[in-house]
Amino acid sequence: MDLKKTPMYIQKIATAVCRRDGDFFRRNIAKVLARLSGTTVSPLNPSCTLQLVCSIPSGDSAGSDPQISDHSSLFYSMHVPTYSTTECFADAPGPYAPSWGDVPAGTGQAMRIVHYIWGLGPGGAERQCVYMARGQMERGHHVQVLTNCLSDETENHYTPFLEQAGVPVSLLDLSLGHDFWENLPFEKAERLCRALPPELRQQVQALAYAFAKLKPDVVQCWMDLSNIAGAWGAILAGVPRVIMGFRNVSPPNFPYYEWPTWLLDQYRLVARHPRVFLQANSVAGAVDYAAWLEVPVESVSVIHNGMDFVATPLPTEQDVQQLRAELSLAADTPVLLGAFRLAHEKRPLFFVDLVEKIREKIPNLRVLHAGMGQLEEEVRAELERRGLNDCVLLLGRRTDIPTLMSAADALILCSSREGFPNVLQEAQYFGCPAVACDVGDAGRVLVHGETGFVHGRDDVDSLVASVVNLLTDRALARRMAEAGRQRALKEFSLDSFIEDVEQSYRKLFPGTGELANAAGLAFKAPKRYTIAIQPDEWTPHANPEQVNSFSRHWIDYFEAQGHEVKVVDVWSSDLMAQLRNVHGFMWRWAHLRGHFQVARRILPVIEREWTIPVFPSQKTCWHYDDKVSQEFLFEAHTIPRPTTWIWFERDRAIRWARSEANYPLVLKLSTGASSVNVILVHTADEAVWWIHRLFNQGIFSLEKRNGSLEQINSTISSHATSLFNTGFAPDPGPYFYEYHKGYVLFQKFLPDNAFDTRANIIGNRCFVFRRHNRPNDFRASGSGLLDFDQSAIDQRFIRLAFETARKLGTQSVAIDGMYDGDRVVVGEVSYTYVAWPLHACGGYWRLDGTPESGELTFVEEPMWPGTAQAIDFLQLLDERWS
Repeated sequence: MDLKKTPMYIQKIATAVCRRDGDFFRRNIAKVLARLSGTTVSPLNPSCTLQLVCSIPSGDSAGSDPQISDHSSLFYSMHVPTYSTTECFADAPGPYAPSWGDVPAGTGQAMRIVHYIWGLGPGGAERQCVYMARGQMERGHHVQVLTNCLSDETENHYTPFLEQAGVPVSLLDLSLGHDFWENLPFEKAERLCRALPPELRQQVQALAYAFAKLKPDVVQCWMDLSNIAGAWGAILAGVPRVIMGFRNVSPPNFPYYEWPTWLLDQYRLVARHPRVFLQANSVAGAVDYAAWLEVPVESVSVIHNGMDFVATPLPTEQDVQQLRAELSLAADTPVLLGAFRLAHEKRPLFFVDLVEKIREKIPNLRVLHAGMGQLEEEVRAELERRGLNDCVLLLGRRTDIPTLMSAADALILCSSREGFPNVLQEAQYFGCPAVACDVGDAGRVLVHGETGFVHGRDDVDSLVASVVNLLTDRALARRMAEAGRQRALKEFSLDSFIEDVEQSYRKLFPGTGELANAAGLAFKAPKRYTIAIQPDEWTPHANPEQVNSFSRHWIDYFEAQGHEVKVVDVWSSDLMAQLRNVHGFMWRWAHLRGHFQVARRILPVIEREWTIPVFPSQKTCWHYDDKVSQEFLFEAHTIPRPTTWIWFERDRAIRWARSEANYPLVLKLSTGASSVNVILVHTADEAVWWIHRLFNQGIFSLEKRNGSLEQINSTISSHATSLFNTGFAPDPGPYFYEYHKGYVLFQKFLPDNAFDTRANIIGNRCFVFRRHNRPNDFRASGSGLLDFDQSAIDQRFIRLAFETARKLGTQSVAIDGMYDGDRVVVGEVSYTYVAWPLHACGGYWRLDGTPESGELTFVEEPMWPGTAQAIDFLQLLDERWS
């Protein structure tokens, strides 16, 4: 009985019960039971009725009333997480018609629009909210801003701006809306309470009350928690259209924030409602949120931020000179500006590293930093330790950013993650050429080489060199400053922003009959697919954490999502009849005899002739366990790999082996796993011997029994005996399922590889671990010596795996990564693999951007590869059958 981690899980489960975190309880109770019993325990189904009842609050809350109603008791006590939009919103009212009636939305129609945002503090999202509200008001729409907090000067920052534009600002009254629950039949109130976290209920009821009174056509929500609460309130009030706005990348990118445990489930729940639409201000944000919420990225519209050039005029030369005088900056002093929060994702300590290197090249450098944050004391200490206090001036929070940008010669942004970096947009307008890390939409805001420079996130040398160029080449800086200003005026004007928003709103109301048909519905029934699955043949492992079945996780996931699973038999003569009228087919076929015979014949027919989605697709698997085909495939896509020689003529192969080859070399057969059919050849004579074998009688394997005359004679004798007695040659064994003749494959031997790196790509997830070599052997595959320490991984292998997967267009691929001197290369690829090591990685890496320079983030969420494949396959079905 393995109790190593059981106390930790028990403690977490106890905490989950106290916090009413039913999802964590459901996911982890199975782990505890498995560890205690030593058997495999399936996780509880998400739709199970797990009820966590907590005490009713005391004090001034409704719970202190001895005459408390059944509805109020539910309001304070019950929460059972569910993943079904259909179940949660079955009792919500249908959408009312928009204010202009059920006709297509046109430019002559005024809309009623409510913007819901937590506060109106001095943030980027708040600024875009007030820009949008004011612009819509100026276009004749009826606009109102609803907010939770106007209690202090900071949260009230943009209120005067809205009041001057005539946009009403209202404070959400949390005391209103109790009638909403009391007027519902008890069964409906119970269902809603089961789905809605207690922390949100008072806010949601107040929002539902407010929206029911205001009757908006559109509710636009801003940022994560407001998105969820606002969408709930709008749906329950019958608002026709709700927009959830993403202003950055998703919350897992900010693990140091205290996110509610229910955040992801609630997000996924409301995001699937047919009246809810998703909007991001950056392509990077759209891609990241789509992956996190498991929705098609095409469902997230992108509208880049706009800038109010009228309200933010260019600083005068007098303003600039006055600021430089205040900061004691001489006219010839090169000035570098950093304008960002002193927070982890902005990498302020990396900023200090860059400043130190830039100062080595420009001794009279002065650096200004505007911004505050939790790392301020750490940054100050680091500046003092490095002797940079006389070079770097921390200005704190500033209201004169435009003047700072106009006074600086260059700006640098070195974040680890971004959505739409407003500071780059502003820097271009105020004539400050920028150097930025290629994260988020930085490469879309700046034009590399024209309005600034964009380099890899960790490319220190390039970042430093570009800053030095701007600070020392004034003509270059002026040219980029002017180009940046023109780009900002053309691409990021507030008028363009408002027009894009206007058009996006119009598209939400497509035309006659659309709302009338939906008026009686609270939700759109999700598609229910029939998915054919051939079970894999892996038997359960004694250790519940070393399960190797993929089909088990496919079936569990699809059934939990409400889809029909049809188990089929690919060896049956009526296979095609079994596959008729299904929406998709999945089969994890292996490199064992029998599987090849069916898979390579039936899968192309289903995918190409019937156009039914399959896993694995032909792009994913046609080259599986065929190293000869893979070599040509790698060459076609310029995938880095060890130098390889393939010969289909014996005499040419022998001439090369004797005159050109450098030994030792690795000899491989086209098929084989767990290091089977891979050996080291040390001399030309040995190579020629194998060439003759492969071009004469052929072989089943490169195992040692083929390697000596005595062993060969023994094999011949056993074959002869079998032929004499039965008329057939003996079974060569499960791994030796293919006869090899007529080719030879040699590969460059890569010394000094004590391990290889197995990187497995499924969608935008990379599960990676290292495999150490067998004792006294150069081969790592199949050794079982696995290392899951993510900090020891060379991230170049992760990028190489993402690059390989994207070039090949595969649904699933594993690369065997090795070092070839200073290069990282791919030894071979496989579409399938053993399942449990991926789960044992403890999570997966996600890529934001290109494999070359995009940001890698580790998602600490253990996942079975079968579940990841099922998630992606459902998206494929949606694309095919939509």
